[in-house]
Amino acid sequence: MPLTKSLSSPPQHISPYLPARTRYSQLVIEAYEFSGKYNLLAAVASWLLLAGFAIIPGTYTSLQKADLGTTGAGKVLNNVIQHTSLLGIAITCCILGIAGIGVLWWWFRNSYVWLNDRIFLPGILNATTGLVTTLVNIYTAKNGAWSATAIATIALIGIILGVMVAAFSAYTLLIRGLSDKG
Repeated sequence: MPLTKSLSSPPQHISPYLPARTRYSQLVIEAYEFSGKYNLLAAVASWLLLAGFAIIPGTYTSLQKADLGTTGAGKVLNNVIQHTSLLGIAITCCILGIAGIGVLWWWFRNSYVWLNDRIFLPGILNATTGLVTTLVNIYTAKNGAWSATAIATIALIGIILGVMVAAFSAYTLLIRGLSDKG
């Protein structure tokens, strides 16, 4: 049964054998009936964020082999901005992913089950993947040297991971509270 009404209105009964619906059962059914376009938007936003996480470590080593000279300016450029075009793409992906996730979170803030399944759990997995990838890159390609870009990347991913874990935990508690009542 496609979702055609406002998400705040309870869905129609699927079976006459079901007793009166609890808020929890409404949320579960609503999550299942979500429009494919919102599921697709959630997936695209999550993948954009993951793409940003995957591209950023590539900026650490892209100019390592470039001969920027031994002057002070060459060293500063090599340490601070190691590959501007890749960094720009990565930042754009991260911003678009975060914006998409934020908008969907705001729009569907009362759809606890859908948010946990489509936004927060994928966000936790993607941020964890980005964190591991970044750490592996730092300790392999950079021999453990922490550049300004690496520190900023770890901080950004850590903040996003923290927000996703906190939101997932909070919504899980809300869901458990509803399921305990019903």
